[in-house]
Amino acid sequence: MTPKGKKKSKSKAKKSIEDLSLESQEFFEEMKKETDRGVALIGAEFINAILEQVLKSHFIDNAKHVNALLKKNQPLGSLWSRSEIAYCIGLLPEPTFHDLDLIRQIRNEFAHNYVAQTFDSEIIENLCLKLKSPDITLNIIRLIWKDACLDNRDRYIASIVSISDLLIRIGRKLRRCESPKLTLHFRRFGRPAKETHKQD
Repeated sequence: MTPKGKKKSKSKAKKSIEDLSLESQEFFEEMKKETDRGVALIGAEFINAILEQVLKSHFIDNAKHVNALLKKNQPLGSLWSRSEIAYCIGLLPEPTFHDLDLIRQIRNEFAHNYVAQTFDSEIIENLCLKLKSPDITLNIIRLIWKDACLDNRDRYIASIVSISDLLIRIGRKLRRCESPKLTLHFRRFGRPAKETHKQD
């Protein structure tokens, strides 16, 4: 029970885009130490957190309604719904939207499968090979090391790193939407004026 005179502590505030940006490098280093399941789950959750802040940066300045919309189990409370709306309102390039859906599927395979999954599992491998983001990174690496390659786990991590960086840059440049101002137009009502005919 809460002692008299003391208010209940408020839930931890959501981190802003700048907070997530500052923590990203440390997060990526820690993610590499995780199990395959850990990488899949926290990687997707990190992307989900950034996407939430991107949408908040673009939506109207009304915290009550925006936060209600983005809460868990609400219309925009999931990675899928946030990706869909961000793509449909023109915030995401098609390849990024494509990879976000694959990241969601990979996350779900690890989260909802009773059999222990790894990045070497056939279904996970097939999904990882479809990711487009790592290929851009790999092409850059191959300018220095021709035989460079990424395994399934590395492809997933590279996608998280690449997409999170893109989302942060998008969020920083966004302009907030504004509610349209209501303008009333009054029309005069009355009988039409009688036509006058000139006599020749």
